[in-house]
Amino acid sequence: MLFRSSREERRQAISNPALVSGTRIEPVLLTQLVNDVGDDPDQLSILQHALRRTWEHWRQRGSEGPITLADYEAIGTMATALDAHAEQTLASCGDDAAELCGRLFQALTDKASDPRGIRRPTPLADLEAICGGDPQRLTPILARFRQSDTAFLMPPGSEPLQADSVIDISHESLMRVWKRLDRWADEEAASAALYRRLADAARRHADGQASLWRDPELQQGLNWLARQRPTLAWARRYDASLDQALAFLGRSEQADRKSTRLNSSHTVISYAVFCLK
Repeated sequence: MLFRSSREERRQAISNPALVSGTRIEPVLLTQLVNDVGDDPDQLSILQHALRRTWEHWRQRGSEGPITLADYEAIGTMATALDAHAEQTLASCGDDAAELCGRLFQALTDKASDPRGIRRPTPLADLEAICGGDPQRLTPILARFRQSDTAFLMPPGSEPLQADSVIDISHESLMRVWKRLDRWADEEAASAALYRRLADAARRHADGQASLWRDPELQQGLNWLARQRPTLAWARRYDASLDQALAFLGRSEQADRKSTRLNSSHTVISYAVFCLK
């Protein structure tokens, strides 16, 4: 195991694959890689990704000489290489793909159960239902993130997808290193928490134990509905009573509008009485 070995053994574990493939890593880069990987096991997948990107940069510049520190720095080092590569992959999906891509990765991550984030493997058919919209728009996004030069999602791009194919994030470190995904996962956890509150309030109201929502809860709920546009498949992950929750929210909005109209009428009448005095 790389992270239960001495510093010298780690150097060999990094350099030997390059030697087997007929390339060399310059000593200064090797030292930098050993320093950057440290003792954190979570860094292993980040190191592997950075090495692939560094080798690709070295190959594109002509495969001349050893792989150098300059090659490593050109891809952003372990600190930013994965984040930058994920952003490039997202950009390659098209200008209108960000929202659907966000829903995709939110469906595949879970911060509601673990604040650090854990993977949530999902069959393709379920994933399409959770994300909503046109499944044909999801297909090219999945393909781009599964390509061999990216491999952020599994199964690999060489494997045809079926309705029961399980889609998964390739490694959990992506959830912590890709800053956009980290924000997406936080937003998903917050959305799930609000929905659970709404569903619970709807049940308690049906049992005569709670009132309809009023501001600020009502406005928060309406903002959530406009932003999340929840599908039943999405809601089932957190609470299956979506219809009841949305009906409760709708009744709360109607009651608030009625109250606002009555208050407005009362203000007008009061003003008229005052003027007649």
